Amino acid sequence: MSFSFRKILSFGGKVADGRGSVQQALEDALDHYSFGQILFDKGGRFLFANRVARELLPDLDAKKPEGSYLTLSHFIDYLYDHSVDCDESLKNALGQTENGDAQVTFREVVSVASGALRLVEAKASGDGNTLFVVVDFSRDKAREDHLLSLNKNNFRLQKAMQSATNGIVVADAKVVGAPIIFANSSFCGFFNLNYQAVLRCGWGDLSNLVGNDSITEHLLGASITKNDGEIEFSVRSRAFWRWFSLKISVIQDGRGRPDLFVGVFSETTELKNREAEAYQAQKLEALGKLAGGVAHDFNNILSIIDGFSMMAAKKVEKESEAEQYLQRIQAAAKRGAALTGKMLTFSRHKVVSRSVLDLGEFIEGQKILLAPLVNASVRFSVTVVDRNLRVAASENSLAQVLMNLVVNARDAMPDGGSLTIEVSGCPREALPERVRKQLDGSAFVELRVSDTGEGMDQKIIERIFDPFFTTKPQGKGTGLGLSIVYGLVSEMGGALHVDSRKGEGASFALYLPRTKAEVSRKITGDVSDPSTLKLRGVTVLVAEDEPELREIVCEMLVQMEATVLQASNGNEALLVQDDYDGDIDILLSDVVMPEMNGVKLAGLLCSLRPDTKVIFMSGYPNSGDMAPVEVPDDAVFMPKPIDYERLARTLHSVIHSTSSEEGGVAEEEVKPHWVSTSDRVH
Repeated sequence: MSFSFRKILSFGGKVADGRGSVQQALEDALDHYSFGQILFDKGGRFLFANRVARELLPDLDAKKPEGSYLTLSHFIDYLYDHSVDCDESLKNALGQTENGDAQVTFREVVSVASGALRLVEAKASGDGNTLFVVVDFSRDKAREDHLLSLNKNNFRLQKAMQSATNGIVVADAKVVGAPIIFANSSFCGFFNLNYQAVLRCGWGDLSNLVGNDSITEHLLGASITKNDGEIEFSVRSRAFWRWFSLKISVIQDGRGRPDLFVGVFSETTELKNREAEAYQAQKLEALGKLAGGVAHDFNNILSIIDGFSMMAAKKVEKESEAEQYLQRIQAAAKRGAALTGKMLTFSRHKVVSRSVLDLGEFIEGQKILLAPLVNASVRFSVTVVDRNLRVAASENSLAQVLMNLVVNARDAMPDGGSLTIEVSGCPREALPERVRKQLDGSAFVELRVSDTGEGMDQKIIERIFDPFFTTKPQGKGTGLGLSIVYGLVSEMGGALHVDSRKGEGASFALYLPRTKAEVSRKITGDVSDPSTLKLRGVTVLVAEDEPELREIVCEMLVQMEATVLQASNGNEALLVQDDYDGDIDILLSDVVMPEMNGVKLAGLLCSLRPDTKVIFMSGYPNSGDMAPVEVPDDAVFMPKPIDYERLARTLHSVIHSTSSEEGGVAEEEVKPHWVSTSDRVH
């Protein structure tokens, strides 16, 4: 059964003619309202519903029991069933006041059969009637959803901007002074700023906030010309400089007027450091090649000068003036040779052979060698703060680094002062920030050389590792010392940090990764008593085709605590060295062997391992008509039979001999490491 909203109930169910015409006029007038109206009397009986209400709630009569009139209770059930939020309190919306009058006060959104939304608001009149006002909520809801979506997206966007690693600042360009309306946490973190303090500033205050006046022109330029811009600037932070890139954008409104100023800050410190390191490496590479070529040619010229001066000296009278001149020429040639030796050292770029050593013990052992380099007016001390500080490094490289740093410190104190060398452990968090970015690992060893000399300003510090740069007077320095130090430290996997101020001395700190490995080499004992010599950490490759003799020699080496590799011939020795990952310090080879003799083996092995030294042994003479294979004159040779004492002394002598690496041999001329004839043991 269909129910008509237009049914009007009067008192007792009868309608008076006069009142009916008035009520009809009122009803017609209410039909023209823009919102729906439904009226119930004090007893809950339906009185009236205008046209808009019927259009907005077309399925209302479906809730009415068949054959009966719509009541307030039916309407409340309808609202409850169609409520968007299904609020249980809706059932209790009708309450009784103290005088028994019904009171309805609520607002509810309902969904009709078509899915459209209606806002229904109840209002209680003074005579006890209840009026329901119905509004089409679909458009308002769509607008509200749109606004909620915008708010949600704005929140997500702001959250994303807060999480950005770049610093972001936004200023309102339409307000006088362009106040800052947003700054993310990265910007505040970059420059150690308080967020609330930033919001009290304007666009033009950014230069003061970041601590650099150079960006002022660009900030003003963007606000005047409306053009985007970009600038790089630096800021002093504690003991180092930080670099930033600032991109300025001007956001315009629909009329082309500036609406927002946006500044995006990116820290480029690490990039700048990497660029500087790459530039330094390229510069060292280029200068190294140049130095190597110049040194090679210059050595030839010096050899000619030295040779002819020596020949001329033999033709002149002893202690004559001419002989003195020739001696000065020879001395100058020797100084030139020393300089080219440094240039050749600088020009090398091969990997340094490393071993595990206790840095504290090593530095204490170097003190007796370094002390003569220091003037009597300089107080020289070595302090090992922590013990058992093991690093993987080259002993020769460390010795050269120490010598250069000590000599430079001495020269920086012409009137005397204090020079200290200190060795200590250093956790990662204690590393200088720039060094921390260069090195991997969690534990390091710090070797610090400090003086109380003249010190340096920042401009000089930035150039001290450049080849041939020196602040010393002409003739007092070549400018290669610190370049060599830089190269050697880098090859050992370490880093350098310089701390100095003009007039306040200088401190050079070398950082090397700490290792848990055992000390590689520890040579002990007295050469005068070969039975006491121990060669721990020394690796010897024995090439001998006679099995029993090879066994005897290897057993002698084991007693000396050396690491022993063995092969029955030259070809096998090459395979053994190829499979061995560590350094081979000495090749102890028979001269006459099947397949490949010892001299050829030595040449091939030393081309693969240039640092390996060679000792030959044979039952034949090393030269002459009786020698099946000619042994080089400057080689170390031991005649058979081999006894323990001779072998121990020979190994000790070869280990402590000067490597040809330090003799200035050009890198192209790779030769076996024979020891000079003055070191031969027979």
